[in-house]
Amino acid sequence: MNWNLTESGNTLVPGNYLIGAIYDPDAPSVVVQSVVLPQPYTSPKIFSFTNVEEKIYNFILWENSTPTVGGTSRNAFDLQPTQNTVRIRPDLNLTAGISTNFAVGGTSYVADSPNDVTGWTYWIERKPQGKQFEGESVAIDANGFHLLQFGDLFSDGEEWVLHFYPQTAVTAPISVPTGEIIVPQIITGDIPLDNTFTGKTGLIQGISSHLTITLPPLSAMASNKVFGFWSAGGNHLCATLQCASDSIANTILWASGVSGRPTQVMLGQNEGIKFFKSDDAAGNPVYYAFQPSDTVRMSGEIIFEYTTIKLNTTFGDGGERDWNDYARLRKYVQGLPPAMVTTEELWGQAATPVDGVTYYPNMAKYTLGDFSTFFRVPLLSKYGFFRAVDGSTAFAGDLFELQMLNHTHDSVSGYRGYNGKGARTTSSQYNSERSPLPSDLSSGPFNVPGANNQGTILTRVGNKNWPDHTGVYALIRT
Repeated sequence: MNWNLTESGNTLVPGNYLIGAIYDPDAPSVVVQSVVLPQPYTSPKIFSFTNVEEKIYNFILWENSTPTVGGTSRNAFDLQPTQNTVRIRPDLNLTAGISTNFAVGGTSYVADSPNDVTGWTYWIERKPQGKQFEGESVAIDANGFHLLQFGDLFSDGEEWVLHFYPQTAVTAPISVPTGEIIVPQIITGDIPLDNTFTGKTGLIQGISSHLTITLPPLSAMASNKVFGFWSAGGNHLCATLQCASDSIANTILWASGVSGRPTQVMLGQNEGIKFFKSDDAAGNPVYYAFQPSDTVRMSGEIIFEYTTIKLNTTFGDGGERDWNDYARLRKYVQGLPPAMVTTEELWGQAATPVDGVTYYPNMAKYTLGDFSTFFRVPLLSKYGFFRAVDGSTAFAGDLFELQMLNHTHDSVSGYRGYNGKGARTTSSQYNSERSPLPSDLSSGPFNVPGANNQGTILTRVGNKNWPDHTGVYALIRT
């Protein structure tokens, strides 16, 4: 996507340049893109970062004597690009006795017209003290601020800085066309559409397990004319709605988040979506998607069910899935971080046994199979229980072997000599006896016919460790 920004403000030194630069937080010293704002800076300047990912970047507005990144940082913040234009401005540096309307011995500041702060949000730094807290030492006014502490005055030469937050200028909403789509057209196989599809609803009923429908070329479509699709019936598991290749701008715009500008949308059974052509904020023609079925963007979600057969899901059984029949889930897998996807070779590979138990650490991960005909879904029932992880020290799909907190006992033998020593007691009862001696931590041997009933009165043993629970099937939305 393109990220549009507007800068308002001038340089500290006449003739200097303003340079906007974005950095990846994972490599904060590496410039992803930079833009030199054209001089002079007497009016707002619009500039753009092009083809950026929709993730958080570090932004720095530099002032430099040359048109290159570096020099003095005039503003810095973290922000994720959106379709809306972001307004920024350099920090405002004030010196008592020098800056306009910033008098020595004064208690308030009102910005003059070149530095007007009306409508901006900012925090105030007083050097060398640091940040001033609103409501304690300062109060923000409509076009400036004033001091709150009794006897507090601006000292001669004292430096203050107003640090401005970025503002999102909301783009005027597009008027979504009204009116019903009343002309149905049954689609049973691969087909390229043209401008005669305007005003129609494609009733997708594939003969095969998957099909591809190419949307009309943008260049052939009039703006604000609606068409749509409803996928129900037939034999298909996945219907791909693919943009034509008539323009690099021929993408679908339907969100500002991750994957907000795909070149294709995929429908399962009983799902629908509508489109119309219009320009984006940068003036590029795109297809706007609206009124999609809720499940269109839920691929990869894990749900629990009492059946393994549910519409637009697949059982998390560790099996292979067809590359094209389950294309929407496969694209979801292709977008996952590498830590959550393993190879076919490693998926079924056992780790070194722990306490005599053989673990398979990768079976809860996806694979991309042979990268052309199949991929593999996780075996979610292999170990069964799920726990939230932080995404930095542990990731979805990681296996955590059985463990317990490290602890000690003051002796290995209790009253019976083999069950571990607990606290001395005269009230606890083990093995139907009362004892003033150190108590046993568990009872003597106990056997009852039946599976998983060997062990002690207190504990049944088997080949797994688990609390009381009820079994359900783990399904994955396709």
